[in-house]
Amino acid sequence: MLPKNIKIKLLVKAKKIFDEDDPSRDFILNNCALELEDGSIISGKNSDDNFLIKENVIDVFANKKVRWEGEDVGNEGFSPSTREWDYDVSIDVIIFQYEGDNYFDAIVLPGTGGRHGKVTYKTKKAADLPGEPDDYWYTIVFTIFDENGNSKTFAIDPKLKIYK
Repeated sequence: MLPKNIKIKLLVKAKKIFDEDDPSRDFILNNCALELEDGSIISGKNSDDNFLIKENVIDVFANKKVRWEGEDVGNEGFSPSTREWDYDVSIDVIIFQYEGDNYFDAIVLPGTGGRHGKVTYKTKKAADLPGEPDDYWYTIVFTIFDENGNSKTFAIDPKLKIYK
């Protein structure tokens, strides 16, 4: 693995989630995916019926930036050929859930705000990181905006693993 900055895009079937009254956690997870810079998409469930967005671990690197951004993909699917852009998806904040050494200088990483908010943050230097790489749970808090400016906020909780 070559150390580099990482971009994680939260793909959201925004209309489905937005229009649902009090959507369950599973409903939200079923209508979200994570896309990495290489084009790979993490979505769906594994053979144990667990959501891949919660089970797969995204590798990040010491002293490199991680950027989270959101995108509406419409209702059809997560592939680029089916995407629509009727809603805006803002990444409001990233909150880390690890009880111990943190991979970043803060537990709460605020976004840039607005209808297209993003979060970009640099991981700690290798010398400041804990020993062995470990799975690291975090929460992505995101807001969906409709064309009238109405908004609703949701959260999902995937995992990272950092390498020195």
